[in-house]
Amino acid sequence: SDDVIDVFEISDAEPDSSFAIMGLAGDDEISGGNATDILSGNEGDDIVSGRDGEDLIRAGKGDDILIGGKGDDIIIGDHGADILTGGLGADSFILRADIVDGIDEIDQADLITDFNVADNDQIVVIANFIPSEGLTYELFDDDTVIRLSDSGFILGVVSDTSIEEVENNIVAVSADDYALRLG
Repeated sequence: SDDVIDVFEISDAEPDSSFAIMGLAGDDEISGGNATDILSGNEGDDIVSGRDGEDLIRAGKGDDILIGGKGDDIIIGDHGADILTGGLGADSFILRADIVDGIDEIDQADLITDFNVADNDQIVVIANFIPSEGLTYELFDDDTVIRLSDSGFILGVVSDTSIEEVENNIVAVSADDYALRLG
């Protein structure tokens, strides 16, 4: 078991400084500043928080907790069962169909906790198909489960959100999209 926790704190920076911070192999706690930050958990079970600003937050390997905070954030679930929380602002939640392999239990999938149509949140699926043809949706309690049509594997779960709200606010982007550079 890994008991290493790395805490990154940059206290001498200007108030609106931007950061690019990548976690290490252990369980990291990473917090951005008030400006636009790029934050990545990397390996381990990490807690990554963007705070204010328009941040790009990526999970990595492990079961991570990602928190956008204030601002229009891009939050990328990755390997592991990640918890994605956008906070205030029009957030984009990225679910990766290109890495889902064999996830058939709801508690193993990424969970979006605060999807809000009124904030103009959206779900972006990294895949080489059109969502209306490649995805199916089902209600589980008050949550919407997003599945891959061909395999039935679970791509993600959207908490306290109707199927209609998810289906009307989901788009697909190719895994080969140069702008993403996800590996």
